[in-house]
Amino acid sequence: MKEIKNGYEALVVALTLAVTAPTKKESRECLKMAEGLALHLSMKQIEQAKRQAEINLEWIEKNQIDAYGFQGEIA
Repeated sequence: MKEIKNGYEALVVALTLAVTAPTKKESRECLKMAEGLALHLSMKQIEQAKRQAEINLEWIEKNQIDAYGFQGEIA
């Protein structure tokens, strides 16, 4: 995994993890982080991060990657 370099990248990761988190509690934690990160970004950056997170999720689904980064069939 590459190093997160800025708030935009952190928001993309937080949004992606919010959807792929294995538990509701972890999902809520990621959403809280995403909300905090979004406070420091422009609306344009936030919308772009949402789009990138959607692309990430499509890739995860296509490649059957689980929440821990292991490849295999997703239930």
